[in-house]
Amino acid sequence: MKTIKNLKNKIFFPKTLHQQQQQEYSKSVSDELENELYKPIVESKISNLDWNQAIHIEKCDQKLNCLVVTFVEEVMVQKQIGSSGGSSGSSSGKSSPPPVYQMVKQQQYYKVLLKTSPSSQQIAQTVYVNVLESILKLPIPEMRLLEYSNPEYEAMSNQILKLSSNNNTLFNYIKKELKKLYLLVMAYRPGAKTLEQLNFKEYFSSSNNGDKKYMQLGQLIAFDMFCNNWDRFPLIWESQGNFSNILFYDQPEAGQEWYFSLMDSNITYINNSSFTVGHHRYINRIKSLFFSLYSNPNIETRQVRRLREHMSKHYKVNIPESSGILLQYGIIQGIQRIVNNLTSNILKETKEKVKSMVKYENENIWKKGIDGIYLPFLYDIFDKYDEFELSQINKKYLNI
Repeated sequence: MKTIKNLKNKIFFPKTLHQQQQQEYSKSVSDELENELYKPIVESKISNLDWNQAIHIEKCDQKLNCLVVTFVEEVMVQKQIGSSGGSSGSSSGKSSPPPVYQMVKQQQYYKVLLKTSPSSQQIAQTVYVNVLESILKLPIPEMRLLEYSNPEYEAMSNQILKLSSNNNTLFNYIKKELKKLYLLVMAYRPGAKTLEQLNFKEYFSSSNNGDKKYMQLGQLIAFDMFCNNWDRFPLIWESQGNFSNILFYDQPEAGQEWYFSLMDSNITYINNSSFTVGHHRYINRIKSLFFSLYSNPNIETRQVRRLREHMSKHYKVNIPESSGILLQYGIIQGIQRIVNNLTSNILKETKEKVKSMVKYENENIWKKGIDGIYLPFLYDIFDKYDEFELSQINKKYLNI
């Protein structure tokens, strides 16, 4: 079996660079990035990547845990170079000569994201959640797992280490990530805004489909509760929330409905032993919220009110009570989406599918991540979702 020791022998780990080489390299990258300002970033792709065309790498916002790699490629485009010398027209006048075109080479840029993780085991759990999100057609970037048994892994590793060789902090960070022997390659979609960059009031105004956006957020909250992904929305969790891992867009992607993109989704299980207080507390929190929601969705629950107050206090974002009701409608729709599209068998089969994705391991990192997907916990939550959905209390609110 291949080990990390073999990996170190195969992947380029530059020790030192002469000062002149460093300056030349930095200058070439700087020139490329300066040119990039004047060229459009074309649609990202994650397949058939030529890693020799990668020209720059940097870290995302620290809260997002990913690397951004910029690629350049040459394409042939049609360009007008003049007009033919002939003329046409009647005796009363001459028309302009037809244009002459020539195929010329042009550089274009695109970006991809490499998902990293502060926890060695978390990527396996992220992949599991991403598969469920895909089944539910929730808004996530297109992605694929790149692992050590794929020859592309070596090409990727060599190039991103080379690109980071004049930045010791970045270089050491990448070297540490590569020891996990797998990374997620994710599509980059330009135009995203974080909560801090957003004009919240304008973005969620009625003229900008604000009602639909609030209900979509409610569906995302329903899924986070299902996975106990406590980091994003402080609804039933005692957390501050992390809104950097949800991106906001002015318009949905072509052919899609979502105004958002989810980043860093995860699953946190609580052992369902009869002696585990945390498990029962979490299930009871879900039951309490669902009972209030399904009893009367038009009355704001204390959990949603707490979320609104939290947003006002910590993010200076004021969400009116009427919008909180829209969130509740969205949560109910999200419950319905989960119950209609997932089953216990799907949860189990997805775990087996993800388990088999990695062939070579370092210190059983992938296995430990898979072991952290505790199905009995998910089964219990799914049962509660199913129970309240089937109760059909106030069914008229489910198809808003």
